[in-house]
Amino acid sequence: MKRKNLLKILGLLILVGNVANAEYSGKFEKTYSKNSDYKMKITSVKSGKSKRNVSKILSNQEIDLKLIEKIGDSNYFRNKNGIYYKSGEKVLKLDGVDKDSFEVMKFGNYGKDKNSVFYHNRKLDGVKPIGFEELDERFATYEGVLFNNGKKVEGVRRIESGDMDMNGLERIRVSDHWDLGYSNYFKNKDGIYYAGESKFLKLNGADKDSFSVTFKGKYGKDKNSVYYQDKKMDGVKPSEFIELNDIFAKDRNNIYIDGKKLENFEARDFLILDEKRFEYKNKKYYYDKKSKTVKEDK
Repeated sequence: MKRKNLLKILGLLILVGNVANAEYSGKFEKTYSKNSDYKMKITSVKSGKSKRNVSKILSNQEIDLKLIEKIGDSNYFRNKNGIYYKSGEKVLKLDGVDKDSFEVMKFGNYGKDKNSVFYHNRKLDGVKPIGFEELDERFATYEGVLFNNGKKVEGVRRIESGDMDMNGLERIRVSDHWDLGYSNYFKNKDGIYYAGESKFLKLNGADKDSFSVTFKGKYGKDKNSVYYQDKKMDGVKPSEFIELNDIFAKDRNNIYIDGKKLENFEARDFLILDEKRFEYKNKKYYYDKKSKTVKEDK
């Protein structure tokens, strides 16, 4: 590197280090970009007693370090030039946002201004802030349409015999007592639903008053039956059914993977070794997720 360029970089680093009145102080570094002379990378940010690793990257032309502000406990930031969202190593500017009226919604992934709704840095087409409602970090509704990570879930209006009532729709937590997050099961006054890739699937015959979700959230059960996604598992008693980890579940007699009985293996001789490996009658096996088969671990 030429001495002239080196001195220029050192001068800029000294200048950054002297920003004493910044809302968030931290470690600042300069890095090169093919498209511009310099970019500012903030590798850590302190606010009060807390310290966050944020790895922000913004061009010198658009950032004002004295006015940078983190919005609440979210990944959204603001300065005099606009609103930004941090995604991994990148900081993405929200195009077309009204920065004066912008606010982050309850769960932190969606934001809104007086005109529009955003998921991270992306504006949701045709969606207005009035009538838009978050269900949790992932799901939201607007005029009867479900959004999953900011994308419309197609076919959500039709559930078997008619239109699904989105009013009062509630996502079921993994536990009522422990903060273990949410499942893909939902309920409203009409019943229990599983949110599939493209639509809601109703659990026919499910008792919504006694329905609960297993601790990993993959299975649901009521007082009478056990369900994998929206399918009832024939002959499985809820009082005997246990989800063991992300792959395996069992009842009194059998082992299950993704709601299906694992043939030739009985629960009484089944011993889990780790997330995908187990021992059965003095032999070791593992579950191959790619082929979705159990293989002997030799």
